[in-house]
Amino acid sequence: MLTGHANLNSSIDVNSSLNVSVVEQRLLAALLDLLCLAGLGFLVNTTFGVVHVTSGMPLLLAQNGWSIYTATTTVDWWWLALLTFSYFFVLETLFSTTIGKAMLGLYVIPASAERRSWHITPWQAFLRNLLRPLEALQIFYVLGTGLLTLIIISRTEKHQRLGDLLARTIVVDKKSLPNPPYPASQRHRRTVILVAILTCCVAGCTVFYYYGRPPLVIEGLYNTRQLLNNSVQSYQLGSPSWGTDKAARSIITYPIHVKSIQKGKMQTCDGKLMLHWDNFPQGWTSDGGAFWNCTP
Repeated sequence: MLTGHANLNSSIDVNSSLNVSVVEQRLLAALLDLLCLAGLGFLVNTTFGVVHVTSGMPLLLAQNGWSIYTATTTVDWWWLALLTFSYFFVLETLFSTTIGKAMLGLYVIPASAERRSWHITPWQAFLRNLLRPLEALQIFYVLGTGLLTLIIISRTEKHQRLGDLLARTIVVDKKSLPNPPYPASQRHRRTVILVAILTCCVAGCTVFYYYGRPPLVIEGLYNTRQLLNNSVQSYQLGSPSWGTDKAARSIITYPIHVKSIQKGKMQTCDGKLMLHWDNFPQGWTSDGGAFWNCTP
């Protein structure tokens, strides 16, 4: 079992020596954690994201024949919210800190004077990070900082954010702790668990990027009006077939049923769409498809 470094015979009450005046360090730690989240977000968006048009109109062509628009590859917002929650929850459950906090020498501990350990429980980690996605959004939308979070931290006696108040936790300088949250043996064991989690996640993303991503690529082609032609109004994919082309590239071919405007009239067409595997980071790409058997 993973047990903490705790005094089971008596409570730990040294609040007067704990340094909770670490607001600046917490802000820098949050920025470092955001950098880590940006890297994880890139992995998630690249693997599971779909191309969406952000400005312009793909159907409007410039005089040189090119369509002028901008697009981005991203997952739905709630996936990113879940990623933000998971990042903080997993690290604080395992280590009572995050990468950013650890680099700035900060730990999350129970706020109660009757605490029996120098680390938080999984339930406390869950509670203090429930509002984390909302607070993370502030960093992007309110003058570059989490304004509401900073106000709450500065106004509370122990410099607690909303999540801290909910979970009854505080963030302290590790130098003011009489003992580390976990002994060395526990930290090593928990590091192995974290590495195992990351390994499984990367392996899962790798497998999905090859076997599960083709339908997302096709959805992106549809969103940018590059699916077969820009007249496609809706589509439905059939069961794919796998193979290789003359260049020994993997290919996947989908039967496709579409509704398309042909010669000014809405028609139902059957066709096929082929994707080629161009290795990472290009992944699956399409060089076109073909219609046949169109009916009004």
